[in-house]
Amino acid sequence: EQFVVGVAAAHETIGADVFSRILGFPGERELVVKLAQYGLSQRINGKTPLADCSFFIKNFVSQAIKNPVPISRS
Repeated sequence: EQFVVGVAAAHETIGADVFSRILGFPGERELVVKLAQYGLSQRINGKTPLADCSFFIKNFVSQAIKNPVPISRS
């Protein structure tokens, strides 16, 4: 639940246009999966405090803006 709140906060903070450029619209499955996997690798889970989830999401979004990940279109 915290992870979802963090993603929603990122959407609200950076706006729909930038969020869509990062994760696609309605959400590129490949990027959403990578975000979730990265979160798990950083030990983000249901017991992670919201402040830590927020930091993780802000950092991820910041890096994604600086270095967009190309996705394959099938």
